[in-house]
Amino acid sequence: MKKIYPANECYCFMLRNIASSIKKIYNQHFQELDITNEQFTILMNMKYLAPISVTNLSEKIKIDRTTLSRNLKILQTKALIEDVLTTGRSRQIILSKKGEDIINKGEKIWNKIQKEVEKVIGKEKLKTLKEVEKILENY
Repeated sequence: MKKIYPANECYCFMLRNIASSIKKIYNQHFQELDITNEQFTILMNMKYLAPISVTNLSEKIKIDRTTLSRNLKILQTKALIEDVLTTGRSRQIILSKKGEDIINKGEKIWNKIQKEVEKVIGKEKLKTLKEVEKILENY
């Protein structure tokens, strides 16, 4: 008899499912702004880092460049970001006024989601997840 791969016991599979479930919660709330959680993360980081090149933003927020570029195209189409300087192949991007407005609305939604997740999962378990994140970052 063949052994079946116990996917539900695989830590990678489990963590991916957790990430997928939590992402779904955030995306549902951000729908009213017509953005995804990933796009909110990009915009929020741009608020503090811009002007910034695509490469530097990718490194700072740990999103691969291809995924970031795809999301930046969407954000640019929605007029939430702007190019301010292009030298050779390096784009410098900033939030537009509309992007700043979305961030202001999004921060309120984000705070609400954070409290909801904290209530459902619990502060101690979230603290443990944060500790796991730190361990894996340094692995």
